[in-house]
Amino acid sequence: MVLKKSDTLLVVDDSDITRQLIKDIFVNTNLKIVTCNDGLEGIKKVLEHKPALILLDLMMPEFDGVKMLKVIKLLDDVKSIPVVVISANTNKRNVIAATEAGADRIIPKPFDNNVIIDCVKEFIDFKKIEPNEKRLNEQVSNSEVNEIKNKLENYFLESFHKKKAMMIRGIETCNIDRIKNIVHEIRGTGSVIGLPELTQISSVIENKLEERTVNWTEIEEMSSKLFTIVNTLQK
Repeated sequence: MVLKKSDTLLVVDDSDITRQLIKDIFVNTNLKIVTCNDGLEGIKKVLEHKPALILLDLMMPEFDGVKMLKVIKLLDDVKSIPVVVISANTNKRNVIAATEAGADRIIPKPFDNNVIIDCVKEFIDFKKIEPNEKRLNEQVSNSEVNEIKNKLENYFLESFHKKKAMMIRGIETCNIDRIKNIVHEIRGTGSVIGLPELTQISSVIENKLEERTVNWTEIEEMSSKLFTIVNTLQK
């Protein structure tokens, strides 16, 4: 079956774990999942694929979700496409900014898989995923959730050595933006793979990096704790 453009779900998120999670949720459907990790690239994907729905992260390093939303709403060909924001930073300021920019809904991270399924079912005509309608009408079983978590945990561990090296380099050079981008991604990943302590430590590091004077000794100590948790998981 050749899918129509309206069968496309676009996921724009700088977290590779989140992108993979959503792909895994819909792996047995006939939805076409298109992903990218930056708002500017997201705009290009929107114009190219004209998706039925966009799942959009707010905090991205180069071109954030609010900027992408504002641009989309100025383009006649795509401004009517619904956009659901999925973000770990759903404080009042971000919610207002996303809503004013044109978000149709906001889902906080970490999210339940069934929340995403229900959301997609609401915005995409159900007939477009009819071959798997029965599956999507059912709740995701515990065994399916565990299988997805295990896959994402392995994926996270395989890519963590690169993130760790980037964090260490960021601390050595006092590069606040680099560290913030990495811990933001880890923050969203922790709860997804069943390690809320990763989310907690990442949140603390993010908050410390927002202080007027950054205490780099504290940042290094908390980063070491984060590395220790991941090392324990790898054994």
